[in-house]
Amino acid sequence: MARARKKGIVDGDRRFHAVVMKLTGPKAMCGAGRIRLTLPDHFESSDALACAECGAAVRQQQA
Repeated sequence: MARARKKGIVDGDRRFHAVVMKLTGPKAMCGAGRIRLTLPDHFESSDALACAECGAAVRQQQA
């Protein structure tokens, strides 16, 4: 199970994405776009609504 600091939602996508803070604002770790809504919970790759690409990126970063 991979875990990141925050999770968020991108416009037009119902999956939870791992948040990466950039100079231009929060972005999805997988590259899906700008985070429109940051949630207070942590990103968990085992969550049924989690983005698989973000989960793989978080696991790779933690390795």
